[in-house]
Amino acid sequence: MERARVNGVDARRGSYFGMLYGVPFTIESPLPPSAALERIHEMVAARQMIDSPRFRRRQILGWRFREEEGGFMLQPEYGDAATDFGARFEGIIEQAGSGSRIGGVVILSRTMRITMSVWFLFVVLAASVALAQGTEARLKVMLVTAIMIGAGLVLVRYSLRSTHLLVDAGLRGCLQSSASTSSAPNPTTQSQPNRSPTRE
Repeated sequence: MERARVNGVDARRGSYFGMLYGVPFTIESPLPPSAALERIHEMVAARQMIDSPRFRRRQILGWRFREEEGGFMLQPEYGDAATDFGARFEGIIEQAGSGSRIGGVVILSRTMRITMSVWFLFVVLAASVALAQGTEARLKVMLVTAIMIGAGLVLVRYSLRSTHLLVDAGLRGCLQSSASTSSAPNPTTQSQPNRSPTRE
C-alpha cells in the first residue's frame, strides 16, 4: 500500500507529532476511494459548509481544493486575507478494507513557516546578545524570552488545531451524509406486500 507523502515526507509517520508546524490527520470512510473523492469534489463545488458556530465565527466561505500527484490539498477559504497564510490539509485517499482512509497532515503555509522560524531565531539571538552584554538581569532575559517563544508556539498550535477541527468537520459532514444517503432504502425498489384481489 502506497503511503501518503506531503512535500516529499511520509505523512503517516509518528514523527509528525513532534513537528512544530504540522499535525497528522486521519479519517476513515465506508465509501471506496473514488466515491469519497467524488463527495469531496461535490462539497468544494457546492461550497458546502457545516452549519455550526465554528464556521460562522471564522467567516469561512468555502474550500480551496487542489489535486496533486498522488494526493490533494484542502484548505478552508476565509472571508479575508487569512486564507493565504492559514494552515491547510495535504494528504491522499487510500483503500482501507471495503472503504477508504484519508491520511495526511495539517500544515502551516510556507509563508507562515518562514515567518515563525525567523521570529523564533530572532528571539533566541536577541536573548543571547542580551545575556552576553550583561546589561539586563539574567532572570529577566530568560523570562521575556520564554514568554515570546511561548506566544509564538501558542499561535502556531492554535492555527493548526483550528484548521484540523474545520477539516475534520467538513470531511465528516460530507462523507457521513453521503454514506447515510447511499445506505438509505430506495422507495422505488422496496417490495410491496402482496395483496390478494378483492372479489365483489
